[in-house]
Amino acid sequence: MSSRWKNPASRANGARSKGPVTPEGKRRSSQNAVKHGLRSQHALLRDESDEGFQESLQMHVECLPPTDPMEFQLLQDMTSTQWCQGRALAMEKHMLETEAALQPGADPLDRLAGAFASLAGRQSFHLLNRYQNRLSRQYQTQLHGLLILRNLKRPNEPTFPEIVEQQGPVNEQPPQSK
Repeated sequence: MSSRWKNPASRANGARSKGPVTPEGKRRSSQNAVKHGLRSQHALLRDESDEGFQESLQMHVECLPPTDPMEFQLLQDMTSTQWCQGRALAMEKHMLETEAALQPGADPLDRLAGAFASLAGRQSFHLLNRYQNRLSRQYQTQLHGLLILRNLKRPNEPTFPEIVEQQGPVNEQPPQSK
């Protein structure tokens, strides 16, 4: 906890700071929030190819053609999230394969079960699982946002006309079971 004397001094020092000046300092500073690939703003890591990412983006564009820049940005975000999901899945697979190779026995399923039991007690495995869950929710939220945006553009059109037709009139009561 800072003392009441240190707080004003820290504020004064911070006000004098102009941030990094050199290109190298600015580059380093821009990467301050990047701790690892799962939480970075940039989907691609240094060793990853842009071609696979662009193919995934193209798949999203073909399946959900954007009608404006905002929809395209949502598709880019979805592609980035999906890319990170693939990376997390690859890490989980690697962790399981590495640990399974250390397990005794000839039966592959026994070794895999042993690997899972061993990894279940590790912080890194739980952290990876949390990231996978977060990424899954994030992708669903982005898709939901895209669909909401599209519905806002067409407010008077039913979302699923075939379902509306099948349901019949709104005032109709469902048959009572006996």
